[in-house]
Amino acid sequence: MKTKHSHGTIFLLLHSAIVLLISYVIVLYFIPSTKLLSFFSVIEESGDIPMSDMYMYINFRKGPAKLNTDITLVSIDSCRDRFEIAKVIEKVDSLHPKAIGLDVLFKDRKEPEVDAVLENVIRKCKNLVVACILDAEHREDNTKYDVCNRSFFAEQDNSNITEGFINLDSDGSSPVRTFTSKLYLQKEKSLDTLYSFDAQIVKLCDETVFQKLLQRGVNLEVIHYQPLRFYEIDRSEIDDDPELITDKIVFIGSLSSLSDSHRTSINSEMLGLEIHAQIISTIFEEKYINSLDNVWTRLMNVLFCYLFTLFCWVAMTKIKEGVELLIKVAQIAILFIAFFAGYYLFNHYNIDIAYAQTIVVMGIVILIIDIYHVGISFGSKYILKHKKINQNE
Repeated sequence: MKTKHSHGTIFLLLHSAIVLLISYVIVLYFIPSTKLLSFFSVIEESGDIPMSDMYMYINFRKGPAKLNTDITLVSIDSCRDRFEIAKVIEKVDSLHPKAIGLDVLFKDRKEPEVDAVLENVIRKCKNLVVACILDAEHREDNTKYDVCNRSFFAEQDNSNITEGFINLDSDGSSPVRTFTSKLYLQKEKSLDTLYSFDAQIVKLCDETVFQKLLQRGVNLEVIHYQPLRFYEIDRSEIDDDPELITDKIVFIGSLSSLSDSHRTSINSEMLGLEIHAQIISTIFEEKYINSLDNVWTRLMNVLFCYLFTLFCWVAMTKIKEGVELLIKVAQIAILFIAFFAGYYLFNHYNIDIAYAQTIVVMGIVILIIDIYHVGISFGSKYILKHKKINQNE
């Protein structure tokens, strides 16, 4: 009896392991080849869906956005030419902001006199970061670029000009989820460190915060999109509201350009200036999202899935009535516990636990058990039938 019981236990554990293996194979093959499950964002390289996107999406829609009083966005959409843009920069600088981020690329020279005025104003600003764009077509890997498109006044002598690349981490079809603090620009036979637009602004404002960002040693940081709104003013409103400029981080750029609108984790359209403001908020508030997606969490997920598979196998093979309801209740309970536990950890500790793939596997397990159990029953009957035929012969 003991031997029979031990054999039954071994077969129970073995069947559950086989079902789980089949489920994982299906999920690992299915998820990387489709975006059906990524309704909030792209699927990560690990094959898991970033739950942080869902948590930020919920936070954005819970209530009114909080006003961030440290950042002001100044629109230049009403400026007719570079001369008027130069006057906006000069006016903003005269009000002593903490830092100015000029999100405009002046690629080619146009009118010599006007260009000279613009260049002179920019060179006089000591706390100004100008934009440059790294050519994505010449990207060699995740850390190095060959081509940098600069404004005309930074092409040759840029010793007194602070530059930062404004490239957002997206290929155009995927949402902007992350930001890169620094990259390496190929310069002749050496590599020059080039910091991002936002990292340079942070450096001008607070060297300590800037060093903390670099010390994290993370190439791609997740943008912690928060329900924030920022001061938005036109150039005509600067004189009326100087307090919105003085001692603030000021971004100067377009607030209506469709070409600078991007899909994010929490919104189908967000202006580039707003994304930069969100990145600055993430850095200054140290709202860095730490993903718990390592070997130990994956092993825990596998173990959790295995226990659930074991439970489902016993329920579907031993219990005759109410098994479907029992499994559904267990699924819903697990889903709620996992979601709210993850939501709590995200909001209180900025921790993002990768468990979405586990939930998908648990959903498939039930179907696989049905198919697998039918297959075993059919195989057993087939073997028994041929065994009897052979015995009769």
